[in-house]
Amino acid sequence: MSKRYHFVTASVLCLTLTTACGSSGSIVGGLITVARAPGGQLGEYTSPPDDFKRIGSDANGVTVAVPHEWVAHDLTKGDIEEFLERSGLSGKQKESLKKDMQAMADVKAILAIDPKSSKASPNRFATNLNAFCQPGRSSAEELMDANTKGLEEFGAKVSEATKVRIAGGEAARILYTLPAGNVKVKGTQFHVPTSDTVCTVTLSTDQDNKQKLFDQIGATISPL
Repeated sequence: MSKRYHFVTASVLCLTLTTACGSSGSIVGGLITVARAPGGQLGEYTSPPDDFKRIGSDANGVTVAVPHEWVAHDLTKGDIEEFLERSGLSGKQKESLKKDMQAMADVKAILAIDPKSSKASPNRFATNLNAFCQPGRSSAEELMDANTKGLEEFGAKVSEATKVRIAGGEAARILYTLPAGNVKVKGTQFHVPTSDTVCTVTLSTDQDNKQKLFDQIGATISPL
């Protein structure tokens, strides 16, 4: 993964959905629960919940399923104002998100936000997702090693890095925390290689009870 695109991903880890992020910088298949066998072997999966919807298209190069109530936007399409209005954000948070969306348009990203999550967050941080693909060839293991190093260089503390089986095949899955002002962002990244692209999905929150959901979402990633 190139430094440019890694930095773009890192800068949207927070999507600056809380003012604490500031200038610090800020996934078509029926596989769902990430379950890893002892010794790091790939696990088994079941179908996604009925209340998930799939977002993304050929234009993005990837699709992923998220809870139906999440608000999503495809940055290859039209105006972002409706998405911003539905995001549940206002003021500086809304303006910061708008700037990040403009930056992510170059990589034809998909963004999604849980509009209710900021109300449950002591930091007014909105649980969110961004996904994009870029040309390149790499293995899941190479992606795991390179992005673990990149996250740590960015100031994140990586707590787990493994290979998992998802809808789109084998993926690198990285769990980390990232200090952003007074907020400790809890992130999960999935890096999915294909024959000629790498798709990256980043999920971020400041809440403690989202990992099962993030793994459910991650298991549905399907590069196109």
